[in-house]
Amino acid sequence: MSTPNPKIILTQPRFVGWTPLVLAIGLISGVSWANIIFNIALTWIWVSSWLSGALVATTYKWGFFVFGTFAYFLLAASLLTSGLTTAKRLNITKSYLILAGYLVFFWFLYPIAWGVDDGGNVISVTSGFIYIGILDLFTVPFFAFAVLFLITKLEYRSLNLYFTQYGRVAPAEYPEGPAVEKVDPTATPAVAEPAAPAPAVTTPENTV
Repeated sequence: MSTPNPKIILTQPRFVGWTPLVLAIGLISGVSWANIIFNIALTWIWVSSWLSGALVATTYKWGFFVFGTFAYFLLAASLLTSGLTTAKRLNITKSYLILAGYLVFFWFLYPIAWGVDDGGNVISVTSGFIYIGILDLFTVPFFAFAVLFLITKLEYRSLNLYFTQYGRVAPAEYPEGPAVEKVDPTATPAVAEPAAPAPAVTTPENTV
């Protein structure tokens, strides 16, 4: 039984840097916090599966690879469906498609890299570092610059970048925002007390 290549343990943690990317594109798209957490969970399932597969010396590693790749496809579907739907409501369809499409495309190249490098050991160690390094360059720093460039063209309030107890909704003190604070449906509305009767007006006629 062969021992897993030591470089696998060194190269796999770089995939953890994808979590901020998922968080950033989720905030831009305007999806709910639940959807963002769901996408981040898919990212970690993807990464953990590939890491586990890279540490397995037998052919069972391809099972981990398939499971992780399936999580990637679920993540891509979430970005291109629910994310695109909310982006249309915010009128940022073009900018979001550029970012999401860019990210999904370069992520699609990682399964090939894993298969020929960590999984199949088809290419050499140096070639694997170069392959993954180029993908990392396009995925993380170039994507970050793209986000910074496109975010300047978007209206801040339209992105619903609010952190309130009711979710991603505008606070009540910003009436010009795209939404207002939700009202607790279980709260009992306050009942106004009846007004006191007006005092009688004394006239010369009724004083006689």
